[in-house]
Amino acid sequence: AAFKATDLRFLDTVAEAANFHIQLRRFDEARQMYQSALDRMPTAKGGEQSYRAAFLTQVGTTYLYARNLELAEKSFNIAVEYAEQRLGESSPLLAEALEGLASVYVERKQPDQALPILKRALKIASSTSFTAYFDGIQQQHRRGPSTAEYSIQNTIGILHLSQSNYVEAEKSFRDALKTINRQRADTAVNFIKANSASLFSNLAQAHRGQLEYREAEDALIKSISTAEKLRGSALVLNRAAALLAEVHFEQNDKELDRLFARLTSKKAETNPEN
Repeated sequence: AAFKATDLRFLDTVAEAANFHIQLRRFDEARQMYQSALDRMPTAKGGEQSYRAAFLTQVGTTYLYARNLELAEKSFNIAVEYAEQRLGESSPLLAEALEGLASVYVERKQPDQALPILKRALKIASSTSFTAYFDGIQQQHRRGPSTAEYSIQNTIGILHLSQSNYVEAEKSFRDALKTINRQRADTAVNFIKANSASLFSNLAQAHRGQLEYREAEDALIKSISTAEKLRGSALVLNRAAALLAEVHFEQNDKELDRLFARLTSKKAETNPEN
């Protein structure tokens, strides 16, 4: 039977527990929790519909993280169809389902399929207002306000990075950082601002691709500083530190190459061939 309105707290608990499993990379366990909740509300009503849409998307996410792209694509398509039919074309939960579907195509290196879906998702995420039910699920599911807009901008940037389109990638990552900076600077959204550490690392990759090493270094230092200040992921912190070392190495290599070229040129001028 479908849950009563007062039972939405149970769905909050499912969302929180499943997210914990995802953080520990226990994707099968997380999927089982989402699926169990979905099975118990086959005819979702009221606020349950938002949870059902979110959980359908998260089932796809667990498959995506587990690199099962076929089942991820199938799950995201189900989530998209449900959100379209039950929540409407302007729902931010539809935007999240679309981003998940596009992420499958990004992983498959199919940019022509991914980009139009991401643009549609971004249009929804950047123009929607959030319902009370959506706000409620975000408090548990994401631990704060909606992450849809900046997450989609980040995914678009990653897509451009994969195509070595570094200028467009830089633009997308900067747009994502601007979106984050619009959020209030309070503890309720520190989890979002901590995610800016990942965005700074991605931005550094875009600068690195353009051989803008000073800008890449600055972005990585901001990534490390943000992660330390807001107690972000240790994985993000380590990744930024490793990238910073790589950028320093590459920068020194480029300087040595330029120095060698100048020395070779001068030697050729001093000792011209007969």
